[in-house]
Order: sequence, then structure tokens, then C-alpha cells
Amino acid sequence: MNQVARRIPQETKALVKAGEELRKAQRAAVSGRGAESLREAQRAHRERLDELSTFARHELDLPPPTAQRVAQTLRAASIDKEASRALLNGTLADDVEQTGFGPMLGVVPTRRARARAQPKPKPAEKPKPPPKPKPDPRIKQRAKVQQQLDKARGRVTELEARLRELDGP
Repeated sequence: MNQVARRIPQETKALVKAGEELRKAQRAAVSGRGAESLREAQRAHRERLDELSTFARHELDLPPPTAQRVAQTLRAASIDKEASRALLNGTLADDVEQTGFGPMLGVVPTRRARARAQPKPKPAEKPKPPPKPKPDPRIKQRAKVQQQLDKARGRVTELEARLRELDGP
């Protein structure tokens, strides 16, 4: 990253400037305004980042894993205020990682923006009554089988009685 900053300082400054504009646009978007300017700032930042990443990959003949680390560090350093100073000076001592939302973590919406962002409360709904139990579709079949069982038990009782009569007193 330091070689990139030293070899093409104007492009590095343009990336850092795009990072500053992106931070400003993010703050504006969080407070409820400037969604279009956020998209434009993201596009400009991405273009500057692509330029420097491509330069680093081709001019410095970096292997893909290293080129990816350089791109990630350039992205993070261009958005972070302290890291961008070290990047511009060509004195980054280590990789810089962007975590979470980066600069967005320090942005708190104003009361007005929070009031606009909060949905209006819905009128209270009446609780729904519990659903009625559905009739069991096998009730008729069960009743029929029960009748057959009762009839069979009666027949068994009859046959047992006849058997006892045949066996004698």
C-alpha cells in the first residue's frame, strides 16, 4: 500500500477524498436525507479504489491473495481518518481492516431523523378468538367400526352361550 501511495500520490489523494465524501454522505443518509448523494459517493469511492487496486495488482505484480489484502486495506484506510493520513504519507505499518459499518458506527441520527424514521403506531387490533376445532373427518368411520365391533361382541356372546349349552349342564 505504501508503494502505491508513493508511486501515484494524486490517485491516492483522490481515493482518500472519495472516502471522506463517502463518510459525509453516510452521515447524511443516516439522518434521513441524501440517499442519492450516498449512491454517488459509493460509486466514486469504488471507482478510485478499483483504479488503485488495479495499479497495485499489475504494476507491483502482486499474487491474487496479496492483491486482495491490498484492496481491502486501501478501502479501509481511505475511509478511516487516522489510517488515511498514514496511507497518504506512505507509512502504513500493517493491514487496516474495516469492521462492521466502519464510520457509520459513530453516527447517531438526530431526533428529527429518528422521528421521521419511526413508523406511526397502528391502531390496536382486537384479539382474535381461538380457532374452532375442526371436526374429525374419521368420526363417521369410527362410529361405523364401533357398531361393527359391538355387533361382533354380541355375536361372540351368543356363540359362547350356545357353546355352553352344547357342553351341557
